[in-house]
Amino acid sequence: MLRPLGFIFFISLIYNDLISQNNDLWYFSMPAVALDFSNGGPISITYNGSPQFYTTECSAVIKDDNGNLLYYTQGDHVWGSNHQKLPNASDLFSHNSSTQGALFVPQPGNSGIIYLFTTALQAGYATNPNVTPEHAGLCYSIIDRSLNSGIGDIPANEKNITLVDTTAEKLTAVRHANGRDIWIITVGWDNANMYAFELGPDGLSAPVITNIGTAQTGGQYNMGGGQLKSNHAGDQVAHTFSYLGLMEILDFDNCTGIFSNVRTINLSSNPYGLEYAPGDQFLYITEYGTIYQFDASLSSQANIAASKTNVGSTQSSSICGLQIGPDNKIYWPQKGQQYLGVINSPDNQGSGCGVSTNAVYIGEVLRAGLPNFFKGIVFVEDSVDFSFNTFCEGEN
Repeated sequence: MLRPLGFIFFISLIYNDLISQNNDLWYFSMPAVALDFSNGGPISITYNGSPQFYTTECSAVIKDDNGNLLYYTQGDHVWGSNHQKLPNASDLFSHNSSTQGALFVPQPGNSGIIYLFTTALQAGYATNPNVTPEHAGLCYSIIDRSLNSGIGDIPANEKNITLVDTTAEKLTAVRHANGRDIWIITVGWDNANMYAFELGPDGLSAPVITNIGTAQTGGQYNMGGGQLKSNHAGDQVAHTFSYLGLMEILDFDNCTGIFSNVRTINLSSNPYGLEYAPGDQFLYITEYGTIYQFDASLSSQANIAASKTNVGSTQSSSICGLQIGPDNKIYWPQKGQQYLGVINSPDNQGSGCGVSTNAVYIGEVLRAGLPNFFKGIVFVEDSVDFSFNTFCEGEN
């Protein structure tokens, strides 16, 4: 049945508002700081969480659709809404210095279950003592919100379950074309594999593995870094290769989980942070001290490379991640300083994107990372249908 455009527009507004609510509280850095977007922000607020939360790169936060805090993590521990560690949520197979070491994703059709996906530090070259080489990749733990007097906890048999033995420190998620399920995506280590796991009401599927592009490898401990992001349409992903001087852009089929059409962009320095503009035309990366804009809508590798534009300075000589906020601006931490920088109008070309270095005063010396979020996060109960009536081949 075709639905009126007005109804679809109304549902889209609700959907986008729910996404904004889930991404409007950020915990990050060491000592920990908090950023609140709920009143239009961002506003630096007093961090009232656990004093044991500290991180150089990895963090993730999740709220419910009413805007209430559920959980936050710096990779190897999880805290609940009462700012106490969940009883069985310590010694997870990640690390606070894994670039995208954690990601919360609610199970489609069951808002009482939260999946926490993790990636280990530096592909196992240096990590916490609980992580052995066979667990130096993508793992997951399941948080049951009904446990621990309603605060939630990880059941004993649902903790640190390995999906891929060794991976880079890259982790993101993309909404499936059916509007319900979610693709969990990571990058292999010592191979050129891209992994996509479909998460649905019945749990995780076997991985779709695409061997494509450049193998992320190397004997140095720091070769696993870089950020992996999807565009907002969910049909393209890009990732940086820290210390290899590369960025790759790939098409993604969000029906099948298959990657194709890789474009490898050679860069002159050490790319790290990466983020798409809201309109998906432009892609931003950080190299040491500099922010570059690329036109990701161009079809050829050569044209994308030629579109590289220096749009500003990060005011830091070290690595820094990029993260889009619920206000559709892109932020980065000025490592070693007390400010967040911002790209104010990322859909504008060149200098019109409006890079501002000392944009948000935090009051603490910042580290390299900002929280990792699933851009399409919405809690959908069994009785509520937010599907887009898009059917992939073989579906009913």
